Amino acid sequence: MPSINDKLLFEEQNDCTVRLWPEGSFYKAYERSAYLFVNRVKSYEVQRRYVATAGRDVVSIGFPQSAQEKLGLTGTVCDNGSVTIRVDAPLDEQAFLSWRDALPLTEPKPKSGPAPLAAPAEPLHEQPSASSQSAAQSAEQAVAARVRSINLASTTPMQCMLLLSELQAMLNSADGK
Repeated sequence: MPSINDKLLFEEQNDCTVRLWPEGSFYKAYERSAYLFVNRVKSYEVQRRYVATAGRDVVSIGFPQSAQEKLGLTGTVCDNGSVTIRVDAPLDEQAFLSWRDALPLTEPKPKSGPAPLAAPAEPLHEQPSASSQSAAQSAEQAVAARVRSINLASTTPMQCMLLLSELQAMLNSADGK
């Protein structure tokens, strides 16, 4: 399987094909291939991320390999498993560079351990109140605020489990359990 640097080297010479690289159960297109895909084949969400092994930021798109047929993508399968699709006109280098430079840089995902969750809207531990009923209500309000502050789209299943455990502990401590 070619490395990211091999794929980027191919892309530096690419001006009229979309190269889809198999990565697990997905296809990914990089740099010029991504540009040609979203401008000549189908609009897709593009990401621009810093890739440490390449030493620079890289533009890419990706989709499940099972979607290839649904998208009507036919091309030549290469020896390395990649698929090459010819497009109708060559790449406009200036348009590509302008497009690339306009893409926002996506923050990298943390590699080790769960990422910290969003800061709670209210303190996690409320001051003790006069009655256990108001303490329970305060805990419920803190839990509700915490739940509302979470961005589920960027939260891993493990982070959700840890959050649920934390919220459960908050409610139990307010009930005196």
